[in-house]
Amino acid sequence: PTILAYLPQTSAEQVFLTLEDESSNYFYHTTFELPAEAGVVSFTIPDTAPELELDKFYRISFALVCGQRLDPNDPVVEGWIKRSEPSAGAGSQSGALAPLELGSWYARNGIWFDAAQVLADLRRSEPGNAEAIAAWEQFLASAGLDSIATQTLRSQLAE
Repeated sequence: PTILAYLPQTSAEQVFLTLEDESSNYFYHTTFELPAEAGVVSFTIPDTAPELELDKFYRISFALVCGQRLDPNDPVVEGWIKRSEPSAGAGSQSGALAPLELGSWYARNGIWFDAAQVLADLRRSEPGNAEAIAAWEQFLASAGLDSIATQTLRSQLAE
């Protein structure tokens, strides 16, 4: 999956990302450099990581590394993801849609990570597209995240 997170202006230079299964077993972790300015960042779990199992929940943690190394007092944001199988016919239906419609289709069907990724990619690639801006802002507002809807979308982060 591609994970998006809003990171405020900070003096931290790195983020420690972890992915754990429901039993708190580490599944994947990495550290990456932060951009200098605040904004919405994205990170795609690489193909070299173990594949997420269907219908299983995973906890994602973003910890800002504020010193030389990770400290228990460093700020952490956590969330959950679950890999699910698209319903019958969903793959063929979604494959025929343009990016704006695809992002909206994912959102209507509760496929939040894919909706966020498609709409963020569209917003980045077409920064002047009023429909893409509106779709992104409506998507975030529907999740109670309207306060970050106008924040800058940063480039994809890399390990």
